[in-house]
Amino acid sequence: MTIEKFLITLTKKRKINDILFGGKFDEVNFLVRDGIQRKRIIVQDETLGSRQITILSFDEAVDAQTVKLAAYRLRLLFAKYEDVFLFGEQYPEEQKKGPIVFLSDTPYLWSGHLFNFSLDMTRSGKRKISLVSSGGNFPMNQRFGFVDPK
Repeated sequence: MTIEKFLITLTKKRKINDILFGGKFDEVNFLVRDGIQRKRIIVQDETLGSRQITILSFDEAVDAQTVKLAAYRLRLLFAKYEDVFLFGEQYPEEQKKGPIVFLSDTPYLWSGHLFNFSLDMTRSGKRKISLVSSGGNFPMNQRFGFVDPK
């Protein structure tokens, strides 16, 4: 397992919609848009301050439970939706390196399936924010984002 740490900082209050829909991402998946607009995905306006995002990657295929157990052992917390959006905005180059899934203790439920946020790229090389299924195995070298409370 590889661990990387990043600091996200907000020095001026902003609305999440400004970050998400204000041109910071080339594409916002329709499930994300629909969830926010219909208030199925509740986001809070960002609060001022800094948080540390920890990215875990594995050299083998893993399932969500394995990733959550590793995060628990490192005393990491699940990222809030706001953390995901802000990380994507402040570290676009990380998204270009490969997808980052932010697992949640309460994944987004849509049509009977559980989903988590993912920062990834389209086939044409555009940055997007989407939702990925929680079921099954994630591929080798998949990265996962959490918040380090320290």
